[in-house]
Amino acid sequence: MKKMLGYGFAVLVGLGALTFEMLESLNFWNLAFPPEKWYLAYLGFFLTSIAMLGYFYEFIFTANGKTQKTVSLVMSVVCGIGALLTAGIGFQITAYAASGFNFTRDEIESMALIVQILIGLHILALFAYYGGDAIYLAWKDDDGDGVPNWLDKDSKKNRAHVSTLEVEIEHLKAENAKLRSSSTTPPNPTEPPSQ
Repeated sequence: MKKMLGYGFAVLVGLGALTFEMLESLNFWNLAFPPEKWYLAYLGFFLTSIAMLGYFYEFIFTANGKTQKTVSLVMSVVCGIGALLTAGIGFQITAYAASGFNFTRDEIESMALIVQILIGLHILALFAYYGGDAIYLAWKDDDGDGVPNWLDKDSKKNRAHVSTLEVEIEHLKAENAKLRSSSTTPPNPTEPPSQ
């Protein structure tokens, strides 16, 4: 019963904090855009608060492999920081507006730069999440010559040649072992013993 009560309080605190953060973040986005561009406010809200929850959901339930797990967790944290910043700024804007304060051009440009960086991080995260392993393999250098595989013309050729030789060597070893086991002639004393 005590455990259930503890979980209940944790859920209540989490919901309260999340609701406050989301309302203040949405307040920021609504103040950042004119009323006729209300859809931009919701898109901005989606980039922070909703994306934080979405990336965390991906981390727990849908991400496969280290790349996707890492990207989803890092982006969940990045979006969480963005959500906290927008919630804090939204709270400040409301308080400042009540006292007649207006933001300077530099402050607005700084906020716009933060939003641009956040959008850029989302784009990079999507590339890394869905194409990270393929990007890694493309830039990998299998033959060690300092040229990535996708640029290395002889990488695939050499790799195929090496694997063909390895198969042939294994085949010859197997034949040699068969011949040795089926041989009934006594070993020649002048030959060194086989390994």
